[in-house]
Amino acid sequence: MSNTSVQLNEPVIRIVAFEVALLLVAFVLTRQLVIPLFLLFDFYLRGWDMQRFSPLRWIAIQVNHYLLQNRYKPVFAPPKLFAAKIGAVMNFAIIMAVVIAPPSFSLGLAIVVIFFALLESLAGFCTGCYIYNYYQKVRHHLHF
Repeated sequence: MSNTSVQLNEPVIRIVAFEVALLLVAFVLTRQLVIPLFLLFDFYLRGWDMQRFSPLRWIAIQVNHYLLQNRYKPVFAPPKLFAAKIGAVMNFAIIMAVVIAPPSFSLGLAIVVIFFALLESLAGFCTGCYIYNYYQKVRHHLHF
């Protein structure tokens, strides 16, 4: 998906974000390591051009089809893919925190991701997309 004209469907993305928030709430409540492991895998698929294999995306497509009558709102893909990569990094950090840090650290990281996932899901505000845009401006300014 290296083509910069690629579009993604915003309603599907917002449903996926809600799924992420629900799963991380389950992690906060149960502290089951399998949840951030699964999320790391799913974020990896979505961030590195393998969206078609993402279980969360598949569920979101079904929800969009059956409950939202296939709503479609195209959005520019690269910022969303960048945001998914940030999600992968954050879930990796949660996993590492579970393994090597006090429990409160992993829970704090999970709450941060829940907050940003709910911002995307409920308000359509993609924090990772803003970071992407800032990164692109800095990159362009420095001529990388």
